[in-house]
Amino acid sequence: MPFPAKKVNDLGRAASALRRALKTAVGLLDDPDPQTRLRAVHAVAQAATALARVHEARELEQRVAELEAAVEGLAKPQRRTA
Repeated sequence: MPFPAKKVNDLGRAASALRRALKTAVGLLDDPDPQTRLRAVHAVAQAATALARVHEARELEQRVAELEAAVEGLAKPQRRTA
Protein backbone atom coordinates (compact mmCIF):
# COMPACT_ATOMS: atom_id res chain seq x y z
CA MET A 1 0.00 0.00 0.00
CA PRO A 2 1.55 3.34 -1.02
CA PHE A 3 2.08 6.08 1.51
CA PRO A 4 -0.34 9.02 1.37
CA ALA A 5 0.85 12.13 -0.44
CA LYS A 6 2.93 14.28 1.85
CA LYS A 7 1.68 17.77 2.50
CA VAL A 8 4.26 20.47 1.94
CA ASN A 9 4.00 21.91 5.45
CA ASP A 10 3.70 18.73 7.53
CA LEU A 11 7.15 19.06 9.10
CA GLY A 12 6.64 22.76 9.72
CA ARG A 13 3.35 22.12 11.46
CA ALA A 14 4.88 19.33 13.51
CA ALA A 15 7.73 21.60 14.59
CA SER A 16 5.28 24.35 15.53
CA ALA A 17 3.15 21.96 17.61
CA LEU A 18 6.23 20.55 19.32
CA ARG A 19 7.46 24.04 20.21
CA ARG A 20 4.07 24.84 21.76
CA ALA A 21 4.08 21.55 23.67
CA LEU A 22 7.62 22.17 24.86
CA LYS A 23 6.71 25.65 26.07
CA THR A 24 3.73 24.26 27.97
CA ALA A 25 5.80 21.47 29.55
CA VAL A 26 8.56 23.88 30.56
CA GLY A 27 5.93 26.01 32.29
CA LEU A 28 4.94 22.99 34.40
CA LEU A 29 8.48 22.37 35.69
CA ASP A 30 7.78 24.69 38.65
CA ASP A 31 4.40 23.17 39.52
CA PRO A 32 3.96 22.53 43.27
CA ASP A 33 2.87 18.92 42.65
CA PRO A 34 5.91 16.62 42.39
CA GLN A 35 4.07 14.21 40.07
CA THR A 36 3.27 17.04 37.68
CA ARG A 37 6.90 18.20 37.74
CA LEU A 38 8.11 14.67 37.03
CA ARG A 39 5.72 14.32 34.11
CA ALA A 40 6.79 17.74 32.85
CA VAL A 41 10.45 16.66 32.90
CA HIS A 42 9.55 13.60 30.85
CA ALA A 43 7.46 15.67 28.44
CA VAL A 44 10.28 18.20 27.98
CA ALA A 45 12.75 15.43 27.18
CA GLN A 46 10.37 13.76 24.74
CA ALA A 47 9.35 16.98 22.99
CA ALA A 48 12.93 18.22 22.73
CA THR A 49 14.03 14.93 21.17
CA ALA A 50 11.12 14.93 18.73
CA LEU A 51 11.77 18.56 17.78
CA ALA A 52 15.43 17.78 17.08
CA ARG A 53 14.35 14.91 14.83
CA VAL A 54 11.90 17.12 12.95
CA HIS A 55 14.62 19.70 12.34
CA GLU A 56 16.93 16.94 11.13
CA ALA A 57 14.23 15.62 8.80
CA ARG A 58 13.66 19.11 7.38
CA GLU A 59 17.38 19.50 6.70
CA LEU A 60 17.55 16.09 5.04
CA GLU A 61 14.49 16.89 2.96
CA GLN A 62 16.17 20.07 1.73
CA ARG A 63 19.42 18.27 0.94
CA VAL A 64 17.57 15.56 -1.01
CA ALA A 65 15.72 18.22 -3.01
CA GLU A 66 19.04 19.91 -3.84
CA LEU A 67 20.57 16.59 -4.90
CA GLU A 68 17.55 15.74 -7.03
CA ALA A 69 17.80 19.12 -8.76
CA ALA A 70 21.51 18.55 -9.40
CA VAL A 71 20.88 15.08 -10.84
CA GLU A 72 18.08 16.44 -13.01
CA GLY A 73 20.48 19.10 -14.30
CA LEU A 74 23.03 16.45 -15.18
CA ALA A 75 20.45 14.29 -16.93
CA LYS A 76 19.41 17.07 -19.34
CA PRO A 77 21.36 17.04 -22.60
CA GLN A 78 23.71 19.96 -22.76
CA ARG A 79 23.87 22.06 -25.92
CA ARG A 80 27.21 22.31 -27.60
CA THR A 81 28.38 25.62 -28.82
CA ALA A 82 30.80 25.64 -31.71
